[in-house]
Amino acid sequence: MRYVAGVHFCYLDESGGTESPDQGINSTPVMVILGLIVEAVAVPGLTRDFLALKRQYFPRRFNNGLALDSVLHELKGNEVLQMVRSDSRNKRRQASLIQLGLANAGGSSVLRQQE
Repeated sequence: MRYVAGVHFCYLDESGGTESPDQGINSTPVMVILGLIVEAVAVPGLTRDFLALKRQYFPRRFNNGLALDSVLHELKGNEVLQMVRSDSRNKRRQASLIQLGLANAGGSSVLRQQE
């Protein structure tokens, strides 16, 4: 693969807080800050894949309205984690499929275009 200098985006996000663990089951005693650097050429594919994932697994939230509404509505990681921990086998299965979809978002088609 040939390296081509180009534009990159850096996405930063935080999660958690500084509560002590004895605050209860919903306390978040750990603060995490994550940075993800993405080549600009990959952003459109990642965006399309992520929006398709949101529409597929949360259709009631994204079934109508403007395309921008799907972009602006945030999907929280704790929603997926609650599904992972659910007593419902279907919710756990759905959470696994969401995680797999996130792992494959953007696919390798963008990388293949650059080879």
